[in-house]
Amino acid sequence: MIREAYLVISRAEMRDAMNIMRDYDCEPKIDSMNYARVFLEAIHTNLASNLELLQELWEQKFFASSVSHIDLVETLKNDWMIECEKTNLHPSQPETSFETGVYSCTSIGRATADAALRTDISLFILHDLDRANQLMVLANELHLVYLVTPSNAIFWESREEWANLESIYRQLNDDERKVAKLAHVKESFLHQRASGDKNGQKPKEEVVYEHNRFFCSLALYRLISEEPFDDVAKQFKLSRGELEILQQQSAQYATKILPFCREMEWHHLLILLKDLPFRIAFGVRNELNELVQIRGIDQKRARALFSDGFNSWAKILWASSDRISTALTQTFPMFNCSYKFEWLVGEEPLPLPEAALRIQQRARELLESRLREQGFDTSHLKHMLDNVKG
Repeated sequence: MIREAYLVISRAEMRDAMNIMRDYDCEPKIDSMNYARVFLEAIHTNLASNLELLQELWEQKFFASSVSHIDLVETLKNDWMIECEKTNLHPSQPETSFETGVYSCTSIGRATADAALRTDISLFILHDLDRANQLMVLANELHLVYLVTPSNAIFWESREEWANLESIYRQLNDDERKVAKLAHVKESFLHQRASGDKNGQKPKEEVVYEHNRFFCSLALYRLISEEPFDDVAKQFKLSRGELEILQQQSAQYATKILPFCREMEWHHLLILLKDLPFRIAFGVRNELNELVQIRGIDQKRARALFSDGFNSWAKILWASSDRISTALTQTFPMFNCSYKFEWLVGEEPLPLPEAALRIQQRARELLESRLREQGFDTSHLKHMLDNVKG
């Protein structure tokens, strides 16, 4: 893991500090993929667009490296992250001259830079999504959740845990088993792990990760189907903390996948996946997606609002604050609306009417933001609302 450190020095001490760090003989363990990402960011932001500028950037690093700047450029080209546009050459220069090329990011490179990913991880995502484009199970949302589940999570290792996973697998319906097959999950492997490795050979790490990834996605699928959190944790033998970490990691991973869909113009995948980051983070069905994007609204409060007819920001915005207050009291009927209470998650106790007004204000901000993104003028929205509610 790479960590950042800041050294505060005066201008007079700058040269001495630079010399000390450049002379330091212990190179940190930073592999070429991280160095390549630096070059990719530089090209993406137009900080450096040719080999001369990239070499100048390379010389500014503090630590020595066995990798040259030309090697990194070649790595990015071979991974389809960048392309080189030849400029007008002098007759004496060969066509393949590095110095005459202007570098720019490919669609894959732009997606990698936008998502702030290592190049090897972005290539894995690209391959994963490309496979999904060829064959996808849409009878349920399990395959979609699988695509936005990180591939490096390991939660189950003991024989008892694998035996539990084998039991869960046997209860899958036909559509869920189709997804398991696409994820390379095999009942024979589950049984082998549950029974113990009698031959003493360790299974391939890749296979263990594949199986862990599928069952992580299955747990998340149960959550976005609004099965109770504690029930899912118990069923998969996970602690609350582990399941919450899985939610957070998958929601973040999902946001990194969306740029790939945009840059590769996979609009069908973008439509299918775009709501999953919020849904996974809050564990809600699709109909609550807009509501949980309102700050202070969790699954429980969103369900109460939805049950009272509020299924979008617009409906919240056009309603009276009294109606929103009534919906919130269904979430906590034991509390008197005249008292201050934590009506909004993670916020200070408020009187109910004030909490309702905050929800409306935040819904309005979200709606205005979406309308502006689509090119609409929102300057008259407040005036319209005042006229209608007046």
